[in-house]
Amino acid sequence: MARFLVHSILFPHSGARGLQRMKIGALLSIGQKYSRPSFGGWRGLFFRAPKRQNASGTEMTKANSSKERAALANTGADPAAGQAELDRFDRLQADPVMAALTAQVEASCAQMGFERFVAWVFWPAQGKRRSTYVTNYSPDWMRRRLRHNYQSHDIVAARAAQTGRPFLFREVMSRHLTEPQARLMEESRTFGLRHGGAVTRTDAVAGRICLCVSTVTSDQDFAKLFDARQDELSALMKTISGQFRVFQDQEATESARPLLTPHECAVLMYAARGLTTQSTARVLEISEYTVKDHLKSATAKLDAKNKTEAVAKALIAGYILP
Repeated sequence: MARFLVHSILFPHSGARGLQRMKIGALLSIGQKYSRPSFGGWRGLFFRAPKRQNASGTEMTKANSSKERAALANTGADPAAGQAELDRFDRLQADPVMAALTAQVEASCAQMGFERFVAWVFWPAQGKRRSTYVTNYSPDWMRRRLRHNYQSHDIVAARAAQTGRPFLFREVMSRHLTEPQARLMEESRTFGLRHGGAVTRTDAVAGRICLCVSTVTSDQDFAKLFDARQDELSALMKTISGQFRVFQDQEATESARPLLTPHECAVLMYAARGLTTQSTARVLEISEYTVKDHLKSATAKLDAKNKTEAVAKALIAGYILP
């Protein structure tokens, strides 16, 4: 366009063929500018990039998209934290209290007409903030969600933290979604999580609890079912919060128990069998000073006055066998 204007000013009497070529070149340059996905420099003052949409037609905002994509590609900000969440997921799956609660909630949800559920504590009343949940979601989906730190982009959890009333998933999906949020919603659909709703409950002991239920029916049918089952869902939430309190008390008891290292348990075991420090060092192939250090550390952890009391407490707690 600029070349066309300059040419018109400098050469006002140029031939018609040359003028036509300049017009075509100007139009092509404008078309190239409009076809670009984003505009920088002075062109940003006149042209605006088209809005991006995901496969479902939901508009995605571009703010912080590069940082969010990088965080998502790197499986979360802290890979060690992601692995810790996976380990905790395995522990929750194997815990008898949580396994019984999962079966109970699954039976109740099936009776109400819901196929999938997840219930979790995202704001504990006290102590360290850790994920505590029961679910019949696909284990593959749960592992992928934890491994890739998808919980940081969960718009359903964000809404549950802000409101105390029940809501449908479509209410939060109607908002402008960031790229990771849109990707999370799209991938969850591939695992059968299409239409759902959430109810929340605040327990003075267990903390803030959220229960999400979903089906594969149409959105309108789910909305009617979800509205009709509010009383049963509220009653189920009371049961869930009570069982979560039991599990949290169990965890608090276990965390209060001192943790002894294998070497500390070994020196206490040999002390219980009457071996001297020198004999224990010879069996473990370490120095006598190291044996004394392990005994001193174990005695302090068990809050014992001497080695004899430490051995007695270790026997009672089950750290060592007689």
